[in-house]
Amino acid sequence: MSIESATRRYSYYGLVLGVLGYGFLLTRLAGGHDFLNSYPFVGADGFDWLYEGLFVYERLRGYCAPPLWLLRDPGFVLVCVLDMTLRAHGLVVIVTHTLSFLVTGLVVLRAATW
Repeated sequence: MSIESATRRYSYYGLVLGVLGYGFLLTRLAGGHDFLNSYPFVGADGFDWLYEGLFVYERLRGYCAPPLWLLRDPGFVLVCVLDMTLRAHGLVVIVTHTLSFLVTGLVVLRAATW
């Protein structure tokens, strides 16, 4: 076994451990409560995404809502809609963040081996 293949393998192990630790930490922060409302580091964009996710959820349920003056990227808005639809209390957001961390790490490690 060469040093490069061992380094690559241990890099993947480290990434997986980091991702698992990140996901575990986020679930501990949620603490069984509403993660979206208790998360202390949500910026203005994050609140807009949550608000628009709630807006889309309410519109799909047939409620009338006032018009939105500013529209955000639909990807995270749809994640928030799915979380509210499933009543997951932030679990869908946590899984999405954790998977995006994993995919980003895999891309970075793959790019580093070229």
